[in-house]
Amino acid sequence: MLHLQSVKNDLIFIKTNFLQIVTTIKSLEKSNTALVDMINIIENTFTQLEQIPGEKGEVVKTKILQLQQKNKGYKFLKNIGQVLSGNNTVQLPENYSPTMVADLQYSPVTSVDVERSFSIYKNILTNRRTKMTPEHMEQYIVINCYCKIN
Repeated sequence: MLHLQSVKNDLIFIKTNFLQIVTTIKSLEKSNTALVDMINIIENTFTQLEQIPGEKGEVVKTKILQLQQKNKGYKFLKNIGQVLSGNNTVQLPENYSPTMVADLQYSPVTSVDVERSFSIYKNILTNRRTKMTPEHMEQYIVINCYCKIN
């Protein structure tokens, strides 16, 4: 099967045009990367994928556009990233205070960080903790996340 020229050509095409996805995934899995940096990594990857030539490139461009339109969470994080970068023209939902937006500076973009968060939360939210206030919960989470990163 690998001796067929079409298979060889397809493998060359894939390696040439999609290797960036592997690098992007590895970069996004790092848990101490700022939201602004993660958004830049994702946007750079989208830009590179949109430059894939030919019919297959058009399919990739269409898929990227669909992903961006459907993923409202990414749009929201992208807006947060713009605010954190100093863009004053972005409108955020009214229920987000400046403190809440600033707290999202290191928010997870991938499910890897979310899974790590769930592991931390299960240690925090036990049946033995009956008098935890929201303020203490926030402080405890920050301490646990910071200690795991460093």
